[in-house]
Amino acid sequence: MFVVFTVLFMLTRLVIFPFWLIHCTWVYPLEQFAPFFGYYFFNLMLLILQMLHLYWAVLISRMVYKFIFSK
Repeated sequence: MFVVFTVLFMLTRLVIFPFWLIHCTWVYPLEQFAPFFGYYFFNLMLLILQMLHLYWAVLISRMVYKFIFSK
């Protein structure tokens, strides 16, 4: 179960989130509206969340590595 969780976490947090959600919030609003404070703040928070996802992915990967290759 933990390996399944790891695969799903990596797929959703490191692939779908940055290349779909962050891309949509970064590019499409500028086609209809002028940038304002909320646009920059919201995207900054999403980028901080992505950095946390990267940190957690490293921790989870190390746990999987220890689970598979340790005695």
